[in-house]
Amino acid sequence: MLPYLKYYFSALNKYKVHSPFVFEFLNEVLEDDRFYHSFGVIENYRRNLLGNPAKINVDGNNLTINQLTKTKSIPYKIGELLFKTVHLYKPNTILSVGANLGIAGLYQAMPNSKAKLVNLESSIPIAKKTTSFLKQLGIKNIQVTTGDIPKILPTTLKKLTSIDQFYFNDFWGPQTTLKYFETCSSYFNPTTIFVFREPYKSKEHLDFWQNIKAHKNVKLSIDLYDLGFLFFRSEQKEVAHYQLIEYWKKPWVVF
Repeated sequence: MLPYLKYYFSALNKYKVHSPFVFEFLNEVLEDDRFYHSFGVIENYRRNLLGNPAKINVDGNNLTINQLTKTKSIPYKIGELLFKTVHLYKPNTILSVGANLGIAGLYQAMPNSKAKLVNLESSIPIAKKTTSFLKQLGIKNIQVTTGDIPKILPTTLKKLTSIDQFYFNDFWGPQTTLKYFETCSSYFNPTTIFVFREPYKSKEHLDFWQNIKAHKNVKLSIDLYDLGFLFFRSEQKEVAHYQLIEYWKKPWVVF
């Protein structure tokens, strides 16, 4: 509760933001209340997973599909934010680390069927199930690549050469996650967006978030509590960090 309160009292609503770029993000991502058809498709897919009692072996443990869905998959709120981010910025190539049965991947791939999303997953059983489920849905622009992340991450980056959006769907401890971030950093460009899930989930998550915000190429960070965004905009001269919140949560803060 304390981390949220600190975020809440620091966060700005749309009436306190003067940057045109950040204001557009606020309106088109955070404040956009439109319901897209894809949301229903994805949430129906989630319901099917939650009703699936089949077991798969993950790191020596027999877990059911519905257990994995409950514990690993992103909530719909985070999914909708990812969807709207892709809808606004239209990245052509997206790299998502951590498949977790594909819900996060769907929220990023469905706004633009022409975009290519590569999903890295270390668990072979999860990767196989995810690939099978996505094929049943008729999704053709998600590629699930499986293997040891430290090995497949560099080779995948070299194959893709240019990446418009990175999304870390998991946290592998501060040192390992930072190493993955540094590996990806060589492929950042002025239009790249880096998205980190749940920066306030634990002290380690928050320390990592504060660390990567200070990366030498970061020009702008946007903190939504549930997601953290980094931008590398070459046209932005001064580094800026924003914590943003929906207007209805702080309606008394006007002008």
